[in-house]
Amino acid sequence: MEGSITKLRHGTSKVRTLTNSTFSDIQIQSQVSFPPFLHYLGISLSHSGKYLLTNSMDKTVKMWDISPFVVGGYRCLKTFYGATHNFEKNLLRTSWSHDDSCVSAGSSDNFVYIWDVDTAEIVEKLGGHHGSVNETAFHPEMNVIASASSDKTVYVGEFEK
Repeated sequence: MEGSITKLRHGTSKVRTLTNSTFSDIQIQSQVSFPPFLHYLGISLSHSGKYLLTNSMDKTVKMWDISPFVVGGYRCLKTFYGATHNFEKNLLRTSWSHDDSCVSAGSSDNFVYIWDVDTAEIVEKLGGHHGSVNETAFHPEMNVIASASSDKTVYVGEFEK
């Protein structure tokens, strides 16, 4: 909602929205919980709105089903390995490619990791930074990715899938 601030508290079923200095409560239709023992460093919703990508301190990037009803109750669909974390506990963001066929995450080992969603295999491991990669972002139409690092640089490059 443009011009509004929305706050969602974990474990509640209401969202409080501030619009034009007036609070209004909105009832949530469904709520999804994730394991509380993971220290999440980055999250990103797929373009389809069906999946959530998380990057956590257990050195995994996971793809979760966020539909209201899940058969079997287990929401983690895939786990992507490779990205690392260190004592800094920086926020290491995740992102989805324009067609949701690839995902990426920053890493404390100074690399950008790109995985194929179908196979969960690393498609590219892009170097060049001299600090933790804190943010990755895909181009909205092409196989181009940008990354920002603690070394105060931003790189933009192409990748092959």
